Amino acid sequence: MKQSCFFLLLATLLAPMQVKAQNRYDWSQKKYTITIQPLQIVLRNSLRLDFEVRLADGPGWLQFGPAFYYAERESDHLYVGEYRYHYWYQDNFAFNEPFTKLFGGGMDVNYKLFLNDHRSIYFLSGLSFTRLNISYWGSEWGDFEEDGLSYSWYQHTKELCQRINRTGANLLFGFQVPSRHLFLFDMFGGFSYRYSTSQKNKPSFGENAFSYGYTGWVFVTGFRVGIGIK
Repeated sequence: MKQSCFFLLLATLLAPMQVKAQNRYDWSQKKYTITIQPLQIVLRNSLRLDFEVRLADGPGWLQFGPAFYYAERESDHLYVGEYRYHYWYQDNFAFNEPFTKLFGGGMDVNYKLFLNDHRSIYFLSGLSFTRLNISYWGSEWGDFEEDGLSYSWYQHTKELCQRINRTGANLLFGFQVPSRHLFLFDMFGGFSYRYSTSQKNKPSFGENAFSYGYTGWVFVTGFRVGIGIK
């Protein structure tokens, strides 16, 4: 009898603690999330939004990440064919090659899997596709005829355009802060393989891992902020 009373009293004391623990992770039961990646705006001239939907009641989520690219700049370089030359001013340090205008869009489709009971540590993998139009100051070969003969020459400096198609595969790990509120915050890092194609006889904009037309492995990191919705 004394043992039964003891266990009944213990269960009564632990019940509120169990409810409190469940409430602490109520965010993991949400069905949808909407987030933005601020670093994409600063470093990539891109507005990247992520829309996620939970798959059934398990730890898996499906993520759709549309991105819109836009920027206008004054360029101090001249591209002649595939090569870049100093044009007006001194070279300035930049993560990517100079251009006058950037416009385009893309989409990531990823599968996100939480690896622990608190739904905080996750693994994410998927595919991406991006299409970009990059305008720049340059000269290109032009053909003309004179006295029945064909000639080629570099046309005068003008604004040209390079079109880039880029596909990618993502392998990322992240940490999503547990919260019982609508607010969502997570950090992620990992690697992505990118393969870019562009028009020949024009600059590829693929000199380094920060370039828009780069082909190869790149390190990816950032953070997301947003809300969860039931």
